[in-house]
Amino acid sequence: MSTCIRMPDRSSAVLVTGLVMAVLLVGCGGSDFASKANDICKKYTAKIHAIPQTSASSDLPGYLDKVTPLVTEGTAKLKALKPPSSKQAAYQQYLSLLDQEVALTQQADTAAKRGDTNTATSLIQQVSPLSDRDKASAKALGLAQCAK
Repeated sequence: MSTCIRMPDRSSAVLVTGLVMAVLLVGCGGSDFASKANDICKKYTAKIHAIPQTSASSDLPGYLDKVTPLVTEGTAKLKALKPPSSKQAAYQQYLSLLDQEVALTQQADTAAKRGDTNTATSLIQQVSPLSDRDKASAKALGLAQCAK
């Protein structure tokens, strides 16, 4: 068994997407909802991609220390958003998925800090299917940048 952990690009992309989606919708409303959301999504995706991925288990806590606050903050800002009524149902579905991603990311961060990298890695991998679903929600919301 290797002591290295490969953070699959897909897992990082999931975290990035979740974060971006969360943050992108902050402060958006009315007709500019999608435009502002896409701008924020693009910005946070860049921030997360700027954090070097880790392949060593000893680096996992540091990686999650940087990613987790971004995901959490973005989600909190997203929850303050009041989307147009026509997008309310899709938005609520998206928030639910995002809450699940944040919870898994926070649990992974906690596990990594206590040295349980196997659990941390497993939790990060569970984010991927949620990311697929939140991309579908982003598409329904008209958020092309976030649906990528």
